[in-house]
This record gives sequence, C-alpha cells and structure tokens, in this order.
Amino acid sequence: MHMKRQRIFSPFAPNFILSAFTLAILFSLGCSGGQSFQPVLPPITPVVASSVPASGASGVPFNTSIAVTFNTDISPATITPATYYVNNVSGTVAYDATNKTAVWTAGGAMAGNTTYTVVLTPGLKSTSGATLAQQYSFSFSTANVPAPPPPT
Repeated sequence: MHMKRQRIFSPFAPNFILSAFTLAILFSLGCSGGQSFQPVLPPITPVVASSVPASGASGVPFNTSIAVTFNTDISPATITPATYYVNNVSGTVAYDATNKTAVWTAGGAMAGNTTYTVVLTPGLKSTSGATLAQQYSFSFSTANVPAPPPPT
C-alpha cells in the first residue's frame, strides 16, 4: 500500500528564505515517484478594497445600488441580507464572482437628504474559509428631495 505523505513548508516561519534555490529543493523533494507538490497556503482574510458609493459620499441618487469589492473571492453562500445590509432599509444582495463584488439593491427608493450606514459582518467568508476580520461599515448621504413641479 502506498502512503501519501504531506510536506508543509511555511514561508512565514523564521529563517525561511524563499528563493529560486529553495523552490528547486521543494519541488525536487515533492515531485519524485509520481508524487505532486501542493503548497498549503493560509486562508486569505477578506478585506473591503473599495465601495460605490465611497465612504462619506453625499448627493447619492435615491435608487443607487451599493457595490462593495473585496480583495479575494467570497463564498456566495455567506453574502446574505444578514451579513451585508443598510441600516433601516430592506434590500437584496447579489455577488459578482468575476469582479469579487457584492451588490446591495434597496427594495424601494431610499429617502432623500438622509445618511445611510452600510454594514458588512464577520459572517462573510472567503472561498478559502477566512472570515472578515471585524465588522466593516461606512456611511453616505442621499441627494436632497427635488421640489415638486409647480402647478399648471
């Protein structure tokens, strides 16, 4: 019976020098006799890379969807109205895996001249299993309500 061995090399360990020479040794150790070398990488912690609207934006249209882009792929099953929401407004969430972007859309028009807070909770997980390190939030303000047209 052939036993499969796993070798774990951590580039974060003290005195680990990652060079072409080191990689050549790693591959020669792991790839002989039909074995394969598969590095074990730590999970990537999701971080918000950008948002639209930006934090602190003002004059945002009432019907704006809110897009948050991450530094890594997010597990779509963890992007829900409980992990990505806007205070005091109901809405739905969709995930665009190609762009690593979660988009929140309000269930109706938001109120004018109002500040809204977007909240992302640690329930969001990367596809590698790491959670958002801490709750992330930002605020924006909608545009003023336009005056009604004069009577005709």
